[in-house]
Amino acid sequence: DAENQCYTLYLDYCRGIYGQFGGKEAKTAIRALQTVFKYLDQHFTNAKDRPGMVRSKQPTSKLCAGQSLKTAAASIEADPLWIPDYQSTPEPVLERADSAPQPLTRATSFTLYLDYCRGIYGQFGGKEAKTAIRALQTVFKYLDQQTLNNIADLKGWMAEKAVVWTQGEAITPAEASEGHALVYKICTESSQPKDAENQCYTLYLDYCRGICGEFCGKSRSAALRALQVVFKYLDQHFTNAKDRPGMVRSKQPTSKLCAGQSLKTAAASIEADPLWIPDYQSAPVR
Repeated sequence: DAENQCYTLYLDYCRGIYGQFGGKEAKTAIRALQTVFKYLDQHFTNAKDRPGMVRSKQPTSKLCAGQSLKTAAASIEADPLWIPDYQSTPEPVLERADSAPQPLTRATSFTLYLDYCRGIYGQFGGKEAKTAIRALQTVFKYLDQQTLNNIADLKGWMAEKAVVWTQGEAITPAEASEGHALVYKICTESSQPKDAENQCYTLYLDYCRGICGEFCGKSRSAALRALQVVFKYLDQHFTNAKDRPGMVRSKQPTSKLCAGQSLKTAAASIEADPLWIPDYQSAPVR
């Protein structure tokens, strides 16, 4: 647990460096950081993937392979919202429908941010405290508590409405309007719109896994169609991405989805393989 906390701290420092510096300054600072945290490459990031485990964004005691300090820094340089993958025991597919989208794990980082604030105000005052807090806010700028609250509203609404869809009933126009408004609110009120869209997409995939794991035939089809109506904003603004020249496909979430992964296509992929996860566009690691 202590090693994982150190690794998370290292990632936050990387975000802060790339958020404030560029070029030679950033490279020098990152190299120094990697020297300080090199213990982690010797005892934590050198993990090997264990058979039977699945990749998850929920922190566990075992990191997935291929996420060294250098690789993680490069991932954050390409996308400040990048978070690592952990090895996790497979969960029953049904439970995935009630799971939270990946970035909700940032609530842990939000708690860490508050702890740092308390430490700063406990030791400093005046100009020193203001300077330190501004630097801290730059490091943690990817947090967006409003998005988390809006997602909670959508999940609560879905819990009430989804039961009739799984009984084969079609979504009503009123429900379609209400659901679309909730998704729209998540994506447009966020300070990081692309990250919010990705969180919504992840939530949609989790609902698809839950439906496909529990239902079949007419019930499954009706529920998936209803889901696609509720989340249609994503097909208009997120899943309609085009592949950019020079980018590579990666399973690490970034702000840009790879082409060809619409709501309908993703649902079909999950029907064929419940463990399917989407591809993202990522800058090549040099």
